[in-house]
Parts: sequence; structure tokens; C-alpha cells
Amino acid sequence: MYKRQAEDYDGYWGITARFLQIAIEQWPAILNERERIDAADRRARLIEREIADLAAHGARGPMIVLGSTGTNRATARLMRAIARLDRGAVALPGLDQTMPEADWRSVVGGAGAQPAWGHPQAALARLLLTLDCDRRDVRALGAPTEALAQRAALVSQALAPSEATAAWRDWRAGRDAEIAAALDGVALIEAADQREEALAIAIRLREVLETPGATAALITPDRAIARRVRAELARWNLAVDDSGGESLAVSPAGGFARATLVAAHDGGDVALVALLAHRAAAPTADRTRTAWLAQKLEMVVLRATPYDPDPARRIESARSAARERHAHPAARRTTPAEWAEIERLLRETDNALAPLRALAGQHALPVWIAAHRACLALLGAQVDAPEGDDDRMLARLFDEIAGAGDAQAAARLHLTLREYVGLFDQLLSAAVVRGPQNSHARLKILGLLEARLLDADLVVLAGLDEAVWPPQPKSDPFLNRPLRAQIGLTPPERRIGQSAHDFAMAMGAPHVVLTRALKRDGTPTVASRFLQRLAALADACFDPVRERGATWRALAREIDRPQDIRAIAQPEPKPPLALRPTALSVTRIEVLRRDPYAIYADRILELKPAGALDAEPDAAEQGTAVHAVLRELALRWPSGPLPADARDLLIEAARIELAAFFANPTWRAFGWPKV
Repeated sequence: MYKRQAEDYDGYWGITARFLQIAIEQWPAILNERERIDAADRRARLIEREIADLAAHGARGPMIVLGSTGTNRATARLMRAIARLDRGAVALPGLDQTMPEADWRSVVGGAGAQPAWGHPQAALARLLLTLDCDRRDVRALGAPTEALAQRAALVSQALAPSEATAAWRDWRAGRDAEIAAALDGVALIEAADQREEALAIAIRLREVLETPGATAALITPDRAIARRVRAELARWNLAVDDSGGESLAVSPAGGFARATLVAAHDGGDVALVALLAHRAAAPTADRTRTAWLAQKLEMVVLRATPYDPDPARRIESARSAARERHAHPAARRTTPAEWAEIERLLRETDNALAPLRALAGQHALPVWIAAHRACLALLGAQVDAPEGDDDRMLARLFDEIAGAGDAQAAARLHLTLREYVGLFDQLLSAAVVRGPQNSHARLKILGLLEARLLDADLVVLAGLDEAVWPPQPKSDPFLNRPLRAQIGLTPPERRIGQSAHDFAMAMGAPHVVLTRALKRDGTPTVASRFLQRLAALADACFDPVRERGATWRALAREIDRPQDIRAIAQPEPKPPLALRPTALSVTRIEVLRRDPYAIYADRILELKPAGALDAEPDAAEQGTAVHAVLRELALRWPSGPLPADARDLLIEAARIELAAFFANPTWRAFGWPKV
């Protein structure tokens, strides 16, 4: 099919079409040769087997399908089989039975017209075709209140196909009271940024708990918003169950496991600081002391000396640097006992990473897992006796990828450390940690799918900005629209229609709070098209919605504002004469005239900038080392001819003096040849 029609497209798409033909023809053969089956194919076969079993023997009891819109074709066929059973039923979530027939036909498409994939009813319209039934054949299971029925009609009209928006003016005429009643329980919070949005949501959720028995749910497709709201609710000691869970990669246990791998693989100062800054890191068995020593290590060793893989040599270099005239005050104040503790921390951390660093080349996956777990145990992680949910999930992940299900397959997979880091990252991100067990019974955080099956007295629809809700449709660089249609793939706008359906359903709660942020990550945002359509149709009736939301936004801005704000006098540093410098260089005199506070910070407060982590060796350090080598050469042979091997001796002396520089691969490749 692709070869025959490749000439219909640009040459680039023709190449893609031919590649797809190779993949479609060869991939099944590869799977068959390996005696494997594609996961999607396996799922579809299992569903087809269930369909055949239902057709032959029926169901043992009542079978009801809830919450699915049948976007998966195999699932839609299973729903059709269940609907045909004597004791089977399919509940269609959010089917719009009041939508004008002309609009419905626009959504369904047909007769040469494309379906309106971005409409909230698009998936259900396609499902009805699979079920061989019409919208009129569906029976309503209940009737909403008058206000909610009016809101459903308003939302349906606001999200109508683009062809129907020309009739908005006529539809709206004389319906101000009806629209106002429909929006009576709706509020819109337009926050300045993400933090203000999360704080306003948290305040609104907290207010619900003042009403006995009242429930509330946050519904959002953005996991970042869910994390922020959970953090803000923690100020009231409220733990909230998140149905979508949290990626193990962002949990404390997962982050520590990842930091351990990076430190073992990269070996840089930044990776070491990130590892020791983690709250689980305790190679010295005293977490509080480790945290203090880690800060001291960073300041007086890692930021003061170039990278050196030898801990003892690195400490000695740092102690020598601390005795120099321009050393940082923090290094000069370090006592011999503290130097000993810092050396011990650096040495024990290096020893803890040894199980991973000792494995050179390729090894079987279980070998890497064992070394990784050994490193975590030496660093203080709870590997053998996990305590938290994320610790237990990490232990389960280790067991699974080590081959608990197929140990022979895991043993056949040989990887380098770099490849193991990439594999572990992927598996860590895919693993999900569920919510805390002590979560509040009346507060929930729901994803879009779970929100179809659960209800609450108040729902907060967060993240109503373009590219968040709805998501940004992504153009496929390998498949254009005609090619996607040929192989049976839906267009990118299908996700917009699905998110529109979720939005319309969530609007059916008695009380709804809509939220968005005017800026995300410092970048201005555009309001969701769902909000824009709703506000445009409601017109002036939408103003009270904004006013109600402004109340919660104002509370978010006030909750952390200090009650007592006093103006302080302009600083006038007047140190005693004994502390004032008695001599300054010519360049510092210029600084004194231009910026006296710089001299005050430097000479009185002794505030000096710390060095950078993993900094490249600068020209001054390199020049000082080279001059030291030349000085030694001049002292050994002050006069007369140099020995025949003087050049070799000079190079050897330079290697010794510049030993710390060789730890930097960039300098070793480009700096050393220039010396």
C-alpha cells in the first residue's frame, strides 16, 4: 500500500512510507523468530478471545462497562459484545442527548466530511457506530437538577462545532437568567503564577473541610500542579491521596538511587554534592553530622581545589590551599579535627561508590542491580528493610528488573555502566508510587480518567491553559495526516476532543472552581479554548464567575503577607577603628571610591565568593604551577649547561606539579599539549 501511494507525497514522506512498510513487514517476522508477541497485539488477542467466549457461552452474571469512551478499537468491540448480552450494559459517560441533530452530524462526519475530532462527543459518536446504535437508542440513567441541566446545556453550546458558533447570538438571546443560574456555583481563579494558583487551590480545598461531610477533588492533567497543591496543603498537616500517583523518579528513594548512579558514573563534584545533600545520605552513620560535613566539604574542598579522584590527595591539596594568603575564610577557620572528619566523609563516600565503579566493561543486569543496592546500603539507604512507600516501590523495582519474572532473560542482558544508567532512568520514571496511607478521606487529587468515575461536592479544574488542558497537538515528523489515516491512526486532535469531554463532564459537579496561571515558568500563557468559549458565550454573565475566583486569589496573596511591616533605616556600617584596614592596594582604592560596601564585605565581614564546582583550571593556577617547575629547575642548575635529559626532567616535574589538573579530561586533552 505504501509503495503504491508513496509517489502521491513529497519525497521525504515517500521515504517514511517505505520505511514503515519495512517495519510492518519485518517486525512480525522478528517477533516470530524470537517467539515473542507485541504487547498491543497480545492485548488485542486477549480481548478478541473474551469476545468469542461471550458470544459462545454468554456471561456468568451481570456485566457492566463504566467510564470508557471506547477510544481503543479492541475495547470498543468488547463493549459491543457486552451490550448484546441479555444481562450486559454499557454506560456511556457524558453522552450529550440534547445536542442539536445538525451539530451531531457535524461531529460524526461522513459523506466526505471528516469527523470533528476536537469535539467532546467525537469519541462517543464513533463508539455508537461500533455499537450499531443511534444516540436516540440510549436511555438516561437519571436526571440532573435544573441548575445542572442548564449548565450542561451551556457547556454543550460553548463547545459546539465551529460551524455552529454562528448561531450563538440567537441561542443566547433572552437567556441571561438561565446562564446566570447555570454559572451560579462556578468560580474562576486567574492566578499570577503557578505558586499562587496552587496556594489558592489549597485554600479552597481546605475551606471545604469546614463543612461536615463535604468532599472536594482536584482534577488536573498536570502532575506539577498536583505536587504543588500537595505541598501547600502540608502547611495544615493535610495529606491527600493522588489517584495518578507520583513517578518514583521524583520520590526521595528514587532520587537518591538516581543520584548514586550519577555520582558513580560521572564522578564530578556536582554529582557528589547532589548525592550528599540528599536526606538519606549517611555514609558516616550520622545523618545530621553528615549534612553539616557535606556543606563544609563543598566549601573548603570541592570549591577550593580542582577535581582529583584520590580523596587523600584532594584533602591534602585543600589543606595546603587553606594556608595560602588568599584562602577563603571558611577554609582558614577549619580545625584539624574538622579536616579529619571531612577526609573521613570523602573517603567513606568514595568507598560506598566502589561496588559500581569497580565494574568495568559489560556485565549482566543482575550484577549491576546487586552493585547498585550495595552502594545504596553503604550510603545509608534502607535497602534491606524499606520503610516508606517509595522505599518499598524501589525494592520491588530492583527485584523486577533483576529478573524475578524471567531471571534467565535478565542474565543474558549485558550492559555497561552508562547503558545501565539509561535503562534504570527509564524504568524509574515509569514506576508509580501511590498516595500516603494516612490521606484525608474527604480530599482527592484525580487524573482525568479517574474523575469520570468519582464525584465530589466541589471539584477544582486546574491548569486550564493552552498546551496543558487541552494538550498541545504534536505534529508527527514521520507521519503526515494522510499517512496516519492510511494505517488507521487517528489525527492529533483526538486528544483535544478527549480532554474536552473530560472538561465537560467535570463541569457537572455542584460547585466548580476553574483555575489557570497567567504565567508558567515565567512565560505568559493563553487561556484554554474551553474557558475562552465559555466566557465568550456567557458574556457579561461570566463576570460574577471571575469575581468569585478573585476572592480566593486575594486570600492566597494575603496568607503569607507579614502583619507587621516596619521600615528599617539605611545601613550605615561604621566598624571600629581596630577592624578597619590600614593599607589597600591601588586597585582596591579605586574600589573603595566606587563601592565602599565591597571593601566592607571583603575586609570587615570577610565575605568572599566561593569557587565554582567542577570549574575548569584557570590560566593563573596553571601559570603558577609552571613557574614553580621552572623555579625548581633554576635552583637545581643555577649556572652552567643543563644536563642532556633536562627536557625529560622538566616534563616529569610538570606532571607532578600539575597532577591535579590531569583529572580534568578537557585540560588533559587540550591544556597539557600547550604546556
